[in-house]
Amino acid sequence: MKKLLLLLLVFSLSGSTLLANAAGYTKKARRLITTTKTTTTSKKTTTTTSNTAANLDNLFIQAWDSFWVNPIPSTATYQSFKASADTQPGLHAQYIRMDLNYSVPVTYAMPKVTIYGAGSWSNRTSGTVIMGQTHLDPNFVLPDAANGDTPNNPTIILNTDNRTAVYLNAAARPIAGGPIWGYVSSPKPCTHGGSGTSGGEIRLSELQNGQINHAIGINVWGKKYLSKLDGGFVAPADRADSAYRDPASHDYYGGSISNLKMGSRLAIPPALTAQKLGIQSREGLILLEAFKRYGVYVVDNSAWDALYLQTSPEVEKTLMNQQADIAKLFAALQIVQ
Repeated sequence: MKKLLLLLLVFSLSGSTLLANAAGYTKKARRLITTTKTTTTSKKTTTTTSNTAANLDNLFIQAWDSFWVNPIPSTATYQSFKASADTQPGLHAQYIRMDLNYSVPVTYAMPKVTIYGAGSWSNRTSGTVIMGQTHLDPNFVLPDAANGDTPNNPTIILNTDNRTAVYLNAAARPIAGGPIWGYVSSPKPCTHGGSGTSGGEIRLSELQNGQINHAIGINVWGKKYLSKLDGGFVAPADRADSAYRDPASHDYYGGSISNLKMGSRLAIPPALTAQKLGIQSREGLILLEAFKRYGVYVVDNSAWDALYLQTSPEVEKTLMNQQADIAKLFAALQIVQ
């Protein structure tokens, strides 16, 4: 959880590259693999598709980093671990929370609004630096941080007409129809600022269908769990928190497990069954299968005694009602070798 360099990168998914800002950054397009019909006009190219809930879910998952959908190899080994502050192996915390990810579909028909760089982590809408523009649903509202509550608000704004995406962290849009604020990373766009990754949230359709076909992002307390060795991160993360070596910072990494870092993959070994773990809820059983087949990746620092699952807002209440099972799943995680 840190302030990111204010640089807006909008990626064209047509295979071209776009200039990012005055610094001259360029990046190859991220391509979404879809079955579409393309119509070319004198002003723009529009890709027509059916924006059903299932189709939108697929489009947003394709906008994520690609590693999320890779199952754990059958040859993988698992390392049990125990933090010095814990009495039992695995991950433990006083609180279980959800880190809400916002997937915002837009079209050319929606009005354009200004994107401002966030003014600060605790007062995002104080920012005055113009980063660009984006089409945006006039009814989309996302409150600013307030009263000490500073959510990450990872946000992907995806234009379903031309398959371009804007990636924001610490996003805020408190007024319907108004501008939007947020931090954007360089040189790679991301929504999880501590790791430089995007995606990995649990979506409503997945709980409804009873299956999650990707790994899940989690946040852990860096002070308790994450190692600062060798830069404090491992792929697929491309960074650690900026103050991970500063004991006075909320971003500090004080963990004693040398290979538990930002970006680490953890999973529940195949031999551990729901009966052995005491998992009984429907949601717990769905998560258990995902934790075993795909695992989880550490994508951010919770900065306090809490463990977070990356989720969409629609599933927050459902999963918060299953904290006991989720705590058992966290406790059963081991490091994937």
